[in-house]
Amino acid sequence: MAGGASNSDIYEYLAGKGVNTFVTGVTNPQKAEWVSKIHERAKQYGINLIGGTHCSTEKFACIAMTDFFKKMGLKAEFIDEESDLYDL
Repeated sequence: MAGGASNSDIYEYLAGKGVNTFVTGVTNPQKAEWVSKIHERAKQYGINLIGGTHCSTEKFACIAMTDFFKKMGLKAEFIDEESDLYDL
C-alpha cells in the first residue's frame, strides 16, 4: 500500500481483514518521528512491516498516470529518482 503507513488506524483495519504483512515505504524509526508509533501499532495488531522505500512503493502509480495522460493525447514523462535507502 503506497502511502498510509503513517496512519496508525490502518493497522487495526488490516488485522480485521486478516492481513499480517504490510509492505510500505518508510520503516526506519530514525527517518521520521511517526515511524516508532507505527511499529508499536503494527506489533500490537500482529502486522509485519516490510520497507520498500518511499519512492519505490509509490512510483508505479505515477508511471501508470503518465500512460493515462499519453492516451489522452497529453505529453507526459515519468522522471525517476534514486530511492532513499535510509527509509528502510
